[in-house]
Amino acid sequence: MPVRALAQTTRAWEIAGGYQSVDNPQDRVTLLGWTADAAVRLMPWLSAVGETGAARRTVFEIELRQFALLGGARAAARIGPFTEFVQLVAGVSRSGSTVLGESRNEGNAFALQPGAGVDVPLGGAFAARFQIDRRSLFGGEFVSDDRHEVRLAAALVFHPRH
Repeated sequence: MPVRALAQTTRAWEIAGGYQSVDNPQDRVTLLGWTADAAVRLMPWLSAVGETGAARRTVFEIELRQFALLGGARAAARIGPFTEFVQLVAGVSRSGSTVLGESRNEGNAFALQPGAGVDVPLGGAFAARFQIDRRSLFGGEFVSDDRHEVRLAAALVFHPRH
């Protein structure tokens, strides 16, 4: 493969943004919000990825919220028209609550999030992403016990052609 073609393949990048739901079975609540990520291809099958997102839920006068900032690696393979991927990201998750208008219980925890998904091409430089992850939260002031959440995401992906 010519060096120029290899360089273009390994320098590809993408950005994505969309919606997420974070299901916390321990608290019996599902938080809804947004997600965004950016990835830079390191090899034809491997990318470095940064991901962020926020989700919240208000029940009566109690608001629960969570914000995450994560980074890691994504391995992808194109099989037929779809691109399947698995990823492992880790970072910080900030959780908090507001009760009767007063913020309380703000705290950070270490987050580890393995996941998998599929990108469905929409034409041109766009794809629809569907993803499922299992986010584990360890430690932190707000999280007294280790927590495990299921995260579902749907996003629009932009990956320019090189």
